[in-house]
Amino acid sequence: FHRELSDVLTRLKVKHKNEAQVAIYSVDILLDECASDGRRVCIEADGVNFHSFLNRRSQCDGNTAHRRSILERLGCRVIAIDSKKWRRLALQGKKTDTSTCSRQQQ
Repeated sequence: FHRELSDVLTRLKVKHKNEAQVAIYSVDILLDECASDGRRVCIEADGVNFHSFLNRRSQCDGNTAHRRSILERLGCRVIAIDSKKWRRLALQGKKTDTSTCSRQQQ
């Protein structure tokens, strides 16, 4: 799932690093460009292992929530992408066809 997200970002020409280090934490994806508010953007891919461990929908455990709150206090914008919701969008045909997308230049 993480690789799929990275591939989509690559097709959209969004520069990023996989398994990047932010302070003492490793994040799934770190965008090279900051958000408009100057914060670094971290993408967390909440995949199958995340869900099978928790056995709940779209909720993170205390360690994950604490880690994400620390990343936010360090000046990061953390975006968690739920693999179950991502797959559902694909089944419904609602994911964007990235071959026809172009990233808006700011």
